[in-house]
Amino acid sequence: MTIHRFFVSEQSFRQNLVIIEDKDLIAQIAYVLRGRKGDLVVFLDNKGFEYESELISFSKNKISAKILNKKENLNEEKQEIVLYQAITKSLDKFELILQKCTELGVKAFVPVITERCQRDFLPKKERLEKIIKEAAEQSERGIVPELLEELNFESALKSAAENGGGVVCYERKLKIELKELKIRNKKINIFIGPEGGFSDKEIELVKSFGDKFRFMSLGKRILRTETAAIVAVVRILF
Repeated sequence: MTIHRFFVSEQSFRQNLVIIEDKDLIAQIAYVLRGRKGDLVVFLDNKGFEYESELISFSKNKISAKILNKKENLNEEKQEIVLYQAITKSLDKFELILQKCTELGVKAFVPVITERCQRDFLPKKERLEKIIKEAAEQSERGIVPELLEELNFESALKSAAENGGGVVCYERKLKIELKELKIRNKKINIFIGPEGGFSDKEIELVKSFGDKFRFMSLGKRILRTETAAIVAVVRILF
């Protein structure tokens, strides 16, 4: 039997109960999933703990559940990956990146505006955050990755440089020694370019940061930006 999992706010936890007052979540549990008294569900606090609970009461504006067991979620990766992803022309591609990289274990996403991006902002953020949350629930994660504010490429590099540097995926360079990189940094910032890749000017900007950034090839073939993001995360983690 599938036990459904839901991230809920800190205010939902009240002593040995979970009180759900969010209308969308009430509708999902009561009508979409046809939840009933006695059903088991897992609620997550977005701090790394999960609470196996039994649904005990339903009303139009509230669902109550009794906490049966609290335990630490052990599904988070030790290697913290922040994905600096160039904003894609198609929002569908960005949604795919968020969904799949959440499933793989990325800790946070930073939308980046580069020279060859055809968008200078990220629309429908509420929808994108919902996609991340649902992917985190589906993949049994203990936290919901953050979707941070857009940064231009130079600002993104400065931010990452202040937090340990990172890798820039670039089709013209040989692969780096991943074992060495993982030993050096618990947190790894990965940069993925847009359709059309990084410009020569942007590559020179990366080099100006010295040893803060290293270039990484993803193979002999040229990958789409959404494919590159997934492959880069897999290579770093696995």
